[in-house]
Amino acid sequence: MIATKQLTHKKFKVPPVLIHVGIQVGANLICAIAFNMFYIPNHFLSGGLSGISILLEYLFQIPTAITIFVLNLPLFVIGARKIDNEFIRNTIISVTLFSLLLSLTIPLRGAVQIEDPLLMAIIGGAINGIGMGLLFRHKMSQGGFDIIAAIIKKKRNVEMRTVLMGLNGILILVSSIVFDLRSAMYTLIALFVSYQVMEQVRKGTNRENTVMIISDETDAISQSIHSELHRGTTFLKGNGGYSREEKTVIYTTITSMQMSVLREIVRKKDKNAFMAVNEATEVEGNGFQRHWI
Repeated sequence: MIATKQLTHKKFKVPPVLIHVGIQVGANLICAIAFNMFYIPNHFLSGGLSGISILLEYLFQIPTAITIFVLNLPLFVIGARKIDNEFIRNTIISVTLFSLLLSLTIPLRGAVQIEDPLLMAIIGGAINGIGMGLLFRHKMSQGGFDIIAAIIKKKRNVEMRTVLMGLNGILILVSSIVFDLRSAMYTLIALFVSYQVMEQVRKGTNRENTVMIISDETDAISQSIHSELHRGTTFLKGNGGYSREEKTVIYTTITSMQMSVLREIVRKKDKNAFMAVNEATEVEGNGFQRHWI
């Protein structure tokens, strides 16, 4: 008999540093494309220092890429003190990459010929929001107002899109003075779309939900949640407002992807059960991914 040697194939894993660099380059390229294909040709302003830089290019022909880098320098120092060095280190690299990619993608200006500025604002804002969301999701940013928004989110837990829209109100006002009210309104639309998309990308699609279940089969439902969803449950005591009967309420936190399984569990165990679902703004603890901000 001839002995045969069993071959084993090792699964190749991409080093995390390459994934990190790939996301950083890709996200900044997406934002640079949004700027040069949609924002700048249509006289839209972006948010924060990027918007100020575009405005300065319109007025004084100062290259946007240079202005973005110079204006960010003092905010790097503030961010390093208020957030952490890793975020600022990633942001410095990101700003440098964005400035470079912004210069390299200048030939793309005018590549998209859509006469409807509203459509250009929506598409440009959505594309820019994807890039921004990817950066924030992986502890990076494009500097500027992004750093200020990150500081306020960390210290005061105010939604980043709310902070950014507030800070950029002044840019919209300046835009209406330098150009016209029409350009300012399209800028507002582009910013709104951009920040909405950014938040969706930053948080991801698998959101956390808190669920309260009122049933006569609480033990059976709870056991199924433990065994099938691998989530914990808490029993709360309550009384019916009308019947005055004492009830046991199940409280649990699951992801949105587990929601359909939970519905099936509840329906099988008790078709008359009452279930209320709420989207959680933030969840930390065992079994849930912790967001850096």
